[in-house]
Amino acid sequence: VIWVSVFFNHGAWVIIWVMEKLISGFLKIPGFFWKASFHWESLGIVAVLVLLVALLAARSRRLVNSPIAYWIAPIILIMFIVFGTRIP
Repeated sequence: VIWVSVFFNHGAWVIIWVMEKLISGFLKIPGFFWKASFHWESLGIVAVLVLLVALLAARSRRLVNSPIAYWIAPIILIMFIVFGTRIP
């Protein structure tokens, strides 16, 4: 049974390795990505903290089974990306 877990662990490693190679390959394509920066240096940390607080508040209000619970994280992240980043 150990060989099954070894196989799946190596499978996960191969997937991560392939994703790393794909991302590094895509970064070499000119014009494929834009360099973005935050308007404020610590905005990334604030975004993670706001997201954590919102998810904990949703959990404490028993919104887990509500359809709105699935939209909390994407809405917060999109707001921080749209209003908090600067693309030259």
